[in-house]
Amino acid sequence: MPEIIQLGPFMIQSKWLLLIVSGYIGYVIMQAALKKTANNGYIPLLDKTINALFMVFLCWKLSPLLFTPSILWTNPLGLLVLPGSIYGIWIGILLAFLYLFRELRSQKVPVLFYADLLSVGLVSIIFIYQLLGWRYGSLTSVVWGISILNPLFRYHPINIYVLLVTLPMLVWIYKNMASLGRGKIFINLLSYYMMGLMFISFFEVKINFLFGLSKYQMAYLCLMLFSFILSAILNRYKQHGKSEEERNGIQHDGIGLLSSDSRNAAIDEIRPENSSEEKRTILSDKAGCINIHRD
Repeated sequence: MPEIIQLGPFMIQSKWLLLIVSGYIGYVIMQAALKKTANNGYIPLLDKTINALFMVFLCWKLSPLLFTPSILWTNPLGLLVLPGSIYGIWIGILLAFLYLFRELRSQKVPVLFYADLLSVGLVSIIFIYQLLGWRYGSLTSVVWGISILNPLFRYHPINIYVLLVTLPMLVWIYKNMASLGRGKIFINLLSYYMMGLMFISFFEVKINFLFGLSKYQMAYLCLMLFSFILSAILNRYKQHGKSEEERNGIQHDGIGLLSSDSRNAAIDEIRPENSSEEKRTILSDKAGCINIHRD
């Protein structure tokens, strides 16, 4: 696929077009996931997610104003051509996080539910994006390597590797869609899926950032570490909740036994031991008296 695609009078980079198409498909899949879990009341939250993504895009696109604000009055149309910076992306992510956090609180949406829903959409977007375009890695001599111009040089097909890792994750998510909202999908995305992407990153052209690892590899490691911490916290809360339920159950059982025993003891004190015999003697005495009067 060419890097620049002509759409009528407009020209757009192919990667942006693929990202728009895959993002739309991911949006549709998240809508279907919400309807399947009978949480239709959360569908407006997807529109808030699009607003947050648009916020990140604007911060990235307008980030040149942070360093050269004179562009605004010298060449304002240059903002449409100049690429953004990484600082604009981080600022946009921070603003989007605060915006979504406020919306989650206002709509009373559980954070784990939203995290699982975003995980479903993210995996779907990655799968469609890698399916529609080629990504080349480092040089290789394997038979499945792909060439660009010179057939003597082969490169790792990174997008095929990502598809092989993403497809099992999609199948697992589809089978465990009933657990949406428990954090299970989000934790597995951050642990096992990032582990697979970490393994694939060794076949890419790597630029050392820290300790011989690239920026992406450091990000994968941080996300995996975060998943382990989050999983430990959730397991601790579950065990604490189970212990509280068991303790409350034991207390309720104990109260029930004590109350029943006390009632039985009180009844036994009032009730005579040979009450049935006494009833029989009284009746028999009455019967005897009746017979005497008859005589």
